[in-house]
Amino acid sequence: FHKKVDENGYTGCLSFFDIKIVNTSIEVFNSDCEDAVNFVRSSGSIKALLIRNSLYDGLDADFSSLKFDLIDVKTAKNDCIDFSFGNYFLNQVIIESCGDKGVSIGETSKVKIENLSVSNSNIGLASKDFAEAMINIGFINTTKNCVEAYNKKQEFSGGFILANKLHCIDSHKNLSVDDKSLLKVNFL
Repeated sequence: FHKKVDENGYTGCLSFFDIKIVNTSIEVFNSDCEDAVNFVRSSGSIKALLIRNSLYDGLDADFSSLKFDLIDVKTAKNDCIDFSFGNYFLNQVIIESCGDKGVSIGETSKVKIENLSVSNSNIGLASKDFAEAMINIGFINTTKNCVEAYNKKQEFSGGFILANKLHCIDSHKNLSVDDKSLLKVNFL
C-alpha cells in the first residue's frame, strides 16, 4: 500500500514549489505517487517533460504560469495531465493510455495548446470550473468522450473550449457539454 501524500504533504514524486524554471528537461518513470510531477506556485519554461507508467496522475500543475515545449505522457492510471488555477502554454502534447482524462483543465486555468495528440484514454480533453482551453490543432482518438466541458464544483461555473481544428476519431461520443459551459469547436 502506498500513501498518496508523504509526511511533508507533498503529492508528487518530483515536486516543484515556488520556483522559477528555465529550459529544463524532466523524465519520470514508474511513479507510484499521486502525481509523477507536481508544480505549485511555479513559473518558467520546460523544454521537455517525459512521463512513463504513472500509478495515478502524470503531471499536476497548480497556481503556476508555465510554458512547455513538449509534454509526452504514456500510461497514467488517472489523468495524464491536470492543470488548476494558472496559465499554461503547451507547444506539443503527446498523450497515450490515460485511465481518466488525457488533459484535465480546471479551476479558472487558461491553457493554450498548439498541437495536441491524445489516444487510448477515457476522456480526451476536459475543461471545467471557469477554465479556458484553447486548442490550435488536435487529434483525439480511441476515447469514450473526445471533449467535455462542465461545472464540477459548486463555487464555480462551467468550462470553455475553443478549438480551431479538432479531429475526433473512434470516440464513443465527440462531445459532452452542460448548460453552464461553452464549446466552440471546428470538428474535422
